[in-house]
Amino acid sequence: MAQHFRREVVPRLEAEQRAIEMDIGGVQEFHAAMLAESGALCQPPHRPRRL
Repeated sequence: MAQHFRREVVPRLEAEQRAIEMDIGGVQEFHAAMLAESGALCQPPHRPRRL
């Protein structure tokens, strides 16, 4: 049972984890590109006015 787990389940979970990490990296790159395109990175941060 333990051998089956190590030989079959663990590699599948590791592959899945790598795929998720790649997806997250892609989303972060996409976000950075969208922010750069919109010019949001060039503007000073928005600060709400105090009343």
